[in-house]
Amino acid sequence: MKKKKILLLPKYTKKGPSSRYRLYQYIPILSEKYSVEVSPFFSDNYISQLLKGYKPSIFSALFSFIKRALKVILLSARNTKLVLIEYELIPYFPSIFESILTWKGIRYVSIYDDAVFHRYDKSTNLFIKTFLAKKVKNVMKKSAAVIVGNKYLFEYAKTSSQRNIFLIPTVVNPDLYPHKKDFSDNIKVVWIGSPSTSKYLKKIESILLRLSESHSFELDIIGARNVDLNKNIRHAQIDFDETNESSNLSDYDIGIMPLFNSEWELGKCGFKLIQYMASGLPTIADSVGANSEIIINGETGFLCNSDKEWLKNFEMLLTNKKLRQEFGSNGVKRVRKLYSLNSTKEIFLKIVHESIGGV
Repeated sequence: MKKKKILLLPKYTKKGPSSRYRLYQYIPILSEKYSVEVSPFFSDNYISQLLKGYKPSIFSALFSFIKRALKVILLSARNTKLVLIEYELIPYFPSIFESILTWKGIRYVSIYDDAVFHRYDKSTNLFIKTFLAKKVKNVMKKSAAVIVGNKYLFEYAKTSSQRNIFLIPTVVNPDLYPHKKDFSDNIKVVWIGSPSTSKYLKKIESILLRLSESHSFELDIIGARNVDLNKNIRHAQIDFDETNESSNLSDYDIGIMPLFNSEWELGKCGFKLIQYMASGLPTIADSVGANSEIIINGETGFLCNSDKEWLKNFEMLLTNKKLRQEFGSNGVKRVRKLYSLNSTKEIFLKIVHESIGGV
């Protein structure tokens, strides 16, 4: 019997972590039952430019727009039974192409691990706010189902009048993350991010500086070379690649995730915390949004509500090897139970099956 065809429309190629973990890692599971095609919006080159902190050319964005528009226009309901969309079909453009799918009788599932709707409804650009403020709600409303990565996104999806909303955290395959076994006194702290999120490290710069005055540690910054930290903070800036986010993480001793407390940050899904924990690292993070759902305070890491708590808790991890080992071990167990691919694949398959018509 011929397999039904599903089209995946991620924002990025496999180079983009959000696309890789929200869509690409489910392809082998989906392929067991369906014929799967993938067509990312942005190219590898576009993503590489972003990761290096450069602004990609307008021509690259225009090419992506044309490619995606033609893809949707040429789709046939006879061949494609379901489309999985990461965020939206075309950013900063009305939901016309989502409507085209609906008119063609092609169902789609929309997937979110960021508060992308705040790019529009909180925009300082009057044109964007006027014409796109309700765009994401419209996309959600027309979806056969909506998948979100945390409670804040779930509550927003409810305002779209959509009833088929599912909360599935961003997950990892724990088998690809060797855990930390031996904690030494040569402490290495790790932060994973991008040029656009490096501002969060500046938030705790004064804390890192104070700790550097009395404790010996190195901070490795993975994925952002634009961070200008005080020279007295011993740190290295490392280019991002797929090995940085899995096999190499066990080289570190503490994983950190500072965040601002704003509406945009409430939409974040705390994925780097899951990666740290999968690798057996104790974590320390601001108690914002999904962070407070992922970390069990005082068991897998520390949640902080002030600079004072950051300083106190960070120092505790730096000086207590046994505590680092205990938190790291607890984190591995928590990831395997709640944030592993095995823990989400059945519900993901069920959503796809029911959205395609359940036949």
